[in-house]
Amino acid sequence: MSLLSVLKSSFILVLISTSLVITFGFVTKPVKTVPLHEDTILVAHRGASYHAPENTLGAFQRGIELNADYLECDVQLTKDGHVVIMHDKRIDRTTNFYGMVKDLTLEELKKVDAGLMFSTDYIGEEILTLEELLIALNPGAGIMIEIKYPDLYPDIEEKVVNIIKDYQDKHKIIVQSFDFDVIKKVKKLLPDVETGVIVSKRKLNTTEIADLANYVNVINYNVNYLSKDIVEAAHNNDIMVTAWSIKKQKHFNKAMELGVDGIVTNFPDWIIK
Repeated sequence: MSLLSVLKSSFILVLISTSLVITFGFVTKPVKTVPLHEDTILVAHRGASYHAPENTLGAFQRGIELNADYLECDVQLTKDGHVVIMHDKRIDRTTNFYGMVKDLTLEELKKVDAGLMFSTDYIGEEILTLEELLIALNPGAGIMIEIKYPDLYPDIEEKVVNIIKDYQDKHKIIVQSFDFDVIKKVKKLLPDVETGVIVSKRKLNTTEIADLANYVNVINYNVNYLSKDIVEAAHNNDIMVTAWSIKKQKHFNKAMELGVDGIVTNFPDWIIK
């Protein structure tokens, strides 16, 4: 069975509140009750990153508590070649230190606090290695690993593959990237791992989607650029479609109307099963 075709019992969007909620600079309107498709999966973006510091163990654990099927994370390489979980090129925004990930050793990164900038409730959260996350999740939710900034890390595909190749729940892993060539390489190195490409400000045509079927299992699409013909073309080529990043009522509605296979959100508690 494909990783993404996990049958789920019907679940609905929860009414968040009757008042406006201000989050991250945008106004979130009350979420109405909207039925989701039975097979739709829930992906917690950088963990439950609205509730806990992104890409930390606290966020991933919270995502599991909120019934996420998969946890999305971002990986880069340290100066000494370790695969660590961090979204930005620099650690300034999310930690109490500064600098480029690629210029810092794992030992140096382990000394910074990855929770303090989010909340004092999360003081002491560490920057995780990919190995540490896989160990913490085993057994648990699936994991969607995004390879970041491959131009900075020429051998990152091999390092990621070497970590996940012996993982006993490899069938619960998706490796994805905005860089299609990166995913071609991952698929060649490890054919039995599921792979995905991330698409933002463009519309794939049917020929491009048919070509993706040679090495891609999932297209993770910016919901603002997603359309019914793209979803249908993907499904016709046995490719699943997930929509990111769902932050507003209209995005939930659009994703469900288009028939996507999964949604990626910072707010997994907006959905109950």
